[in-house]
Amino acid sequence: MKNIITFVLLIWILVQTTYSYAYTIYPPIKKNNLSNILLNEDKYDLLWQEEILHEESGIKVNKIYPNPASDYAYIDYQISESIKAKITVRNLLGRIVGEYDLSKQENQIKMNVSDLESGVYFYTLSINGKSIKAKKLIVEHK
Repeated sequence: MKNIITFVLLIWILVQTTYSYAYTIYPPIKKNNLSNILLNEDKYDLLWQEEILHEESGIKVNKIYPNPASDYAYIDYQISESIKAKITVRNLLGRIVGEYDLSKQENQIKMNVSDLESGVYFYTLSINGKSIKAKKLIVEHK
């Protein structure tokens, strides 16, 4: 029974992150929107896009960096309203290995990943108790 629950949880995490991961690889490009996208004028190739995990009224959260990480990983964010937000880091089996509250007084989370084993983890942004978006974090010790 425990193996079935673990398997179902792993599938759930993979399904939750597939859309977000595909959106990261193939972001929609609007040729007239140069505020966050720098385009090559000749071929309209995507050269650079801001690393934003989530942005809406009152909150902006950037993606984790560096990724892969070896000692520390950082997430920059801004919260202008009284929003309860947190980042949850899980291993591939879905076990929580870290939780970080986003405080209005701060603007960055510093995660110590040196204690984690090398491998793939998923971090999820939750706002007011609702999971918004999940992304992959790679921990690679040298």
